Amino acid sequence: MNKDYIYNVCKIGQGKECCRYLTVDPDGWSCERNDPSMKAIIDKRVSDNQFTACGINCDGKTRLFLNKETN
Repeated sequence: MNKDYIYNVCKIGQGKECCRYLTVDPDGWSCERNDPSMKAIIDKRVSDNQFTACGINCDGKTRLFLNKETN
């Protein structure tokens, strides 16, 4: 995984600062920012105080970028 990006930009594990669009499944990390239906669901849940992660930390990244192995 692209640890530097996920920890420093997406801010995984950093409470409200964590990006609301960062998700993970058995195939790895994903960003839902550019998926209109998922974005709408996530934004609604944030506005209803159902999410801890509330950040919007970038313009969205591809699954390939987020799961790229880095040293």
